Amino acid sequence: MLTVAIQFPEAVFAVLGILVFAAIAWAAHLASVRRREALAALADRLGLRFDAGRDRRHDDEYSHFEVFRQGHSRAAYDTIWGTLAIAGRDCRIKTGDFTYTENHGKSATTYNLSYLILHLPFEAVPDLLIRREGVFDKLAGAFGFPDINFESSEFSRRFHVRCRDRKFAYGVVTPRMMEFLLATDPGVIDVERGRLCMTDGTRRWTPEEFEARIRWVADFLARLAGPRDGRTGRPPTLTPRLVFFPPWKVSSSRSWCPLSSCSCRACGSSPRTTGSCGCGSTSGSRGRGSTWN
Repeated sequence: MLTVAIQFPEAVFAVLGILVFAAIAWAAHLASVRRREALAALADRLGLRFDAGRDRRHDDEYSHFEVFRQGHSRAAYDTIWGTLAIAGRDCRIKTGDFTYTENHGKSATTYNLSYLILHLPFEAVPDLLIRREGVFDKLAGAFGFPDINFESSEFSRRFHVRCRDRKFAYGVVTPRMMEFLLATDPGVIDVERGRLCMTDGTRRWTPEEFEARIRWVADFLARLAGPRDGRTGRPPTLTPRLVFFPPWKVSSSRSWCPLSSCSCRACGSSPRTTGSCGCGSTSGSRGRGSTWN
C-alpha cells in the first residue's frame, strides 16, 4: 500500500503534464488556423492569391537576399502573391512566412519570420539598402567606412543608407522621403536586382501587420515614382490585378526608373530626362536594338 501511495501522485502529475502540453498544442493549432484564415481573407480582399503550402524553391528565386540564405531546410509558406496596380504601375508582390533551421552542435533551432517582396516596375535599379543605424555602423564610420549622409542630421543619425550609385540614393532619399521614413520607421528596406524586400528577420507578422506593410510599400513606391495624388495628396490606391501561376514572368509594363543614371550606349543620351534617346529608342522600350546600361 505504501508503494501505491507514493506512485499515485507521480502518475497524476504525469497525466496533468500531458494534458497541459496537449492544451497548449491545441491552442497554438487553433491560433495558426485563425491566422491562416485571416491571411486568406486578406489576399481575397486585395484580389491576390493565397497558398498555405511549402515552397522550397523560394530561396533559389530570392537567394540574392541574405535572409533567405541562412541555415538549411528552408521554405516559404502561407504565401500571398499576385499583381497590384500601385501608382499607375503593375507590381508583382509576394509576401508570407519563411522558415529555416540552424544547427548548434548537437542541437538545432528552427526560425520563422515574415517578409514582403515587391518586384519594382522599373528597369536598371541600382542595389540600395536602408535600415536603422547600428553600433557597428558607427564604428565602421569611425574607421573610414561611412555610409551615405544626408542633409537631415536626424535621418543620418537614425538610418544607415548604402548604395554604389550615390546619385541614385540621393534621388530616392529626398527630403520628402526622409520625412516619410522618419515617421514610419519601417526597419530594413533592401533593394537588389530590381526587387524590394522588407523583413525584420526575427518574427512572424500578424495579418494586420501584413496589410499595413503592403500599404506602406505602396506609399513608398508612390513617393519613389513621384508625388502622391497631385489633386488630393492621398496615398495611392491598390488596384488588384489577379495573375494565375506562375506570377513571376517579366511584365511588359515595366518602365525605366526615373531616378536611375542609365543611358543609351548607342548615343549616350538618357531617357530619364528626355523620354527618348538620340537613336530613336523610347523610354520603357529598347527599340532599334539599343542597349541600356
